[in-house]
Amino acid sequence: MMDCLDNPPTVPDLFEHAWSWFLDLNEQRQEMRRLSWSDMRAYFDFVGVRPSMWDVEIIQMLDRQFLEIMLNDDAETVSTAI
Repeated sequence: MMDCLDNPPTVPDLFEHAWSWFLDLNEQRQEMRRLSWSDMRAYFDFVGVRPSMWDVEIIQMLDRQFLEIMLNDDAETVSTAI
């Protein structure tokens, strides 16, 4: 998985703000669970931003992809260690 981090894709300008918000939210993640509405609301209240529903949907999509990758990577690590 780390090979893909050597040359990551660029984020289109249209999505850069949502990507930045996702990275901020992800950095504060306490456990491997989906970001809740409460997590997002607290974050956006804190930074003083009112995102569009489209922005929230993008963050949710990024969150689903992140968790899928991370949880599958953990499962593969466990299965190869046994």
